[in-house]
Amino acid sequence: MKSIILYITLSLFAVISTAQQFPDRHSTSYTEAWLSCTTSTNPNADRGDSHWIRYDLGGTYVMSTIKLWNYNDPMNLNNGVQNIVIDVSSDGINWTEAGVATVTISEGSAFYEGNDIIDLGGIAGDHLLITVLSNHGGSCSGFSEIKITSAAVLPIELSKQNAICESDDDAIMLVWQTATEVGNDYFTIQKKDKTNNWVDIAEVNAKGANGNGAEYSYFDRDISGVHYYRLVNTDLDGLRQYFDVMSASCDGATSMDMSVVNPFTESLVITYTSLSSGGDITYTVESLDGKKVFSKTTKGQSNSITIPSAEWITGTYLITIQQNGQYITEKAVKI
Repeated sequence: MKSIILYITLSLFAVISTAQQFPDRHSTSYTEAWLSCTTSTNPNADRGDSHWIRYDLGGTYVMSTIKLWNYNDPMNLNNGVQNIVIDVSSDGINWTEAGVATVTISEGSAFYEGNDIIDLGGIAGDHLLITVLSNHGGSCSGFSEIKITSAAVLPIELSKQNAICESDDDAIMLVWQTATEVGNDYFTIQKKDKTNNWVDIAEVNAKGANGNGAEYSYFDRDISGVHYYRLVNTDLDGLRQYFDVMSASCDGATSMDMSVVNPFTESLVITYTSLSSGGDITYTVESLDGKKVFSKTTKGQSNSITIPSAEWITGTYLITIQQNGQYITEKAVKI
């Protein structure tokens, strides 16, 4: 598939074919930038009141690298963003976190060439949301221009996905429905195992190009405890597309609850309501690329833990607690 470059000029809020006369240079004019001086309600409810900007890309794209030109007004460089979190959505309502990036302060020069800030790894969506976590010390927050490299147009869109306990069949039924299908090959169903790793448990062939979409289902007979599933689509070129996690429990297990101080800096504080049945509790923290940065098992019904995190890099982490074969997972951002 051919790469697609999306240049977005912030003063116009539109996708155009080229950003400037010199693609790798940037104007110092403060009028050619997005600048937010008052927080407002974020389209992603998880972000609360914040400085944010949302883009409608005008279609569905599988996004990879992002290059960003920070706020480039020479007299107000400290208004440039420093730490940002990027969310992606297919409908502008339901959002998936794609990653956290750190942006260096700009040069205040017409020859400023910006920086590559993150690789989104092929996440697909129609909408891109950037939320500011911190800036370089100014009273406002903003940046000037963004360039997104897209690997391909998304082969499918999902209109429904769910995991349902089917007591009559003694199984968990996974169901999903595509709105459209173009160029997809097969679906892989992944499930978290007892070591909290994703494992492929089944493949389901796609039903082929279909403008009206199609319905799919799969029955999992291993249903003791709480189970987590993830659907992965692979297109005809081998590009993989990941969808949101689904969960289901068929045995009426006691619910688990966890809260995390988010975002965090020097330490990560976790509060957990343990199962009434007791048992050892295992805390695990991983980066989004799967690297484990912390793991600890405690005895009894521990209800809180503080983890030193000053040495961790800036980014998003997955916090998982395991007890008696059950899991609960939350995301937290290190800034």
